[in-house]
Amino acid sequence: MSIHLLYKCHRENPSFIITKNDLFFTLKEHGIDQSRHLLKIILNVRLNQLRNNFPEMEHLNIASKINSEEYKNILGTPPGFLLDECYYIEQLVLYLYDDFAEFWCDFEIFCIKSRYRTDEVVARQSFFASYDESIYKSRLVMDIEKIESKYLTVYHHIPVSLPDAIVLCNLCTFIKKRKWYEMLYLLDESTNGCHFLLTIDSPISGVDLIVSTAKIQYWDQCQWLYFSPFFQSDNWVVMPKETTINDMVSSGLLNGCLDYSNASSFENDLIYSIPDKSKMCEIIRLTVSRINIDESFVLYLAQKRLVNILYEHHLLFGFIIVEQPLIVNYYKTLNHDEYLCTSKSNLLDTGNDTYKGIWLIDKLKKNFDRLSYDGYMDRVLSNENVNDSVKLEVLNV
Repeated sequence: MSIHLLYKCHRENPSFIITKNDLFFTLKEHGIDQSRHLLKIILNVRLNQLRNNFPEMEHLNIASKINSEEYKNILGTPPGFLLDECYYIEQLVLYLYDDFAEFWCDFEIFCIKSRYRTDEVVARQSFFASYDESIYKSRLVMDIEKIESKYLTVYHHIPVSLPDAIVLCNLCTFIKKRKWYEMLYLLDESTNGCHFLLTIDSPISGVDLIVSTAKIQYWDQCQWLYFSPFFQSDNWVVMPKETTINDMVSSGLLNGCLDYSNASSFENDLIYSIPDKSKMCEIIRLTVSRINIDESFVLYLAQKRLVNILYEHHLLFGFIIVEQPLIVNYYKTLNHDEYLCTSKSNLLDTGNDTYKGIWLIDKLKKNFDRLSYDGYMDRVLSNENVNDSVKLEVLNV
C-alpha cells in the first residue's frame, strides 16, 4: 500500500485501523533510504519552524524541542514547506506516536531486524552473565565493516552482522532510552571504523553476545566530536588542573603554552601541543546493554578493559565526553595524573553537567588494574561530591 493510500484510508474510514507495523512496512516498501530521507526532511522542517518562531529554544536538544508546547503548536499549523508525501507521513506518525523522533528510531530498529529471516538460528534459551570478570572477552576491531561473523545482542533474538549489532545497540541505548535524537542523523558512523567490543558467550555456539561497545577514532581518520561546534560553543567552561598541564609539559607529553581564556582556545591549544598525534584517540558512543546483572558492573568492566586495550595499542591519551552521573562521579575520585577534565557545560535540558576530559591512559590503567567492581562502586558512592542523580542512576541500572 502506498503512503498516500494509507493516509487516505486513515482519513476517510474511521474504522480503518493502522498499526505501527503497517506504517513500518509501507515505508520499507517505499524504499528504506528514501523513507529515511523523508523522515529527515520532516524533522528538519519542523525544527527550522521552531527556530524561526522561538530562537530562544535553539540551545535545547532535539528531545526537549519536540516535546515542548511550542513544537506541538507548530504541528497544528499548515505544513508550509512540507511536500504532500511528507505531510502524509507526519500525520500517520503522529496518529501512532507522541514523539516523531521516537518513531524514526523505531523504524531504524525495524529495518535492521527485517533484514534477517525469522527461520534463522535464534537464541531461544536464556543466557547467564555473572560478576566473574574472566568470562568476558574484549577486543578492538579495526574495520567492523569487513567482519563476516555475526553477533547476538539483547535487542534481537537473531544474530546480525557486526555493524548492524552496533547500530542496534546505539539505537536502543542512546537514542530510544536516553533520547539522544541527534544521533539519528549520524547512524552511518556506527557502521564502519574501529570499535571496542565487550562480549560473552551466547546460547548459540560460536556466536558472541555483545554487552558493550564504543567507537574509537584516531586523529587522522575523521572529524572528532570533541572539537565539533556544539562541543566548543561559549556554553563550555574551561576547568583544567594547571598542575597536571605543567607536569605533562615537563614530562615531554605536551609542547608549548596553552591559552586558558576559554574552553575552545584551551582545548585546541592542548590538542596541537601533543607532539605525537598517533598516541591519542577519541572514545565515543560507549554503550552498555541491559543484561541480567547490574549495568554498573558492565560499565565498570568496559572502561577497565578498554583502557587496557588502548594501552596495549601504545596510546597515551583518550579524549572522552561523558554525561552519565555514575561515570562522572568516578572521574571525580581520580588523581590529576589519571584523568584531566578540560571543560564542562550545564546542558539545561538534560539535568546533568556534561564533561569533556582526557584519559591519561598509562596512569588510568594502573588505577583500574588495582580496582575491583566493589571498590569501583565504593569510590563512586563514597565520594563527597556524590549527588542524588548518581544514586538514582545506580538504582535504575
